[in-house]
Amino acid sequence: MESKSASTLKPLSVQEIIPLIDNTEVIFVDTRHADVFTEGYVPSSISIGLEGKLEEWSKIVLPSGKKILIIAEPDKEEESHKRLQDAGFKDFVGFLDGGFGAWLKEGREMDMIISIDADEMGMDLSFDENIVVLDVRKNNEYEAGHIDFAVNLPLDELTDPATVSSIEENDSLYIHCAGGYRSVIAASLLKRHGLTKLRNIKGGWKLMAQEPGLQQKIVYPKKNSEK
Repeated sequence: MESKSASTLKPLSVQEIIPLIDNTEVIFVDTRHADVFTEGYVPSSISIGLEGKLEEWSKIVLPSGKKILIIAEPDKEEESHKRLQDAGFKDFVGFLDGGFGAWLKEGREMDMIISIDADEMGMDLSFDENIVVLDVRKNNEYEAGHIDFAVNLPLDELTDPATVSSIEENDSLYIHCAGGYRSVIAASLLKRHGLTKLRNIKGGWKLMAQEPGLQQKIVYPKKNSEK
């Protein structure tokens, strides 16, 4: 019987995982904190941090039938492995020995996601006509209050290639969720699809709703419908 200990995972060197980046049967899952992930990650990785609902979102966004390579903070490989197993995943090729730090030490090219504060977003809205505010919260969260021209594409819908193909390459995507966890997952998924003009809004709707520069652009449908 297979043990659920991380000791059953094979530690892989940077050299060993490089050929796997282009292997369509292997998914790189980075379980570091979302804020850390945005600062740099192994290209093509999907962010699903341990600090959030990893079990829930991994089942939704990770394609079934693929092998998983874990990229975690050192000493977090076991927790990452167990929680992914609890979500129902069983096929693992191993983990990056030394984590992302090992990747950097080898001088390998990294990818990153630009994160900006809500006040920066407020300023940018007045100058870039190609901005598309992408709200990846659930429909009921969006309906409770949103930027008046935001496009609501819940995170679970971003696994549909048809949905992603509806996004124009020239769109400047400003992605947010409620607090910043789901938006980073979304950004990592969109980057895997080749969309690079995107920014993550730090703190998500929680901070956006408090930003004076965005107040005039926020609508609350339920409140506005009251007579």
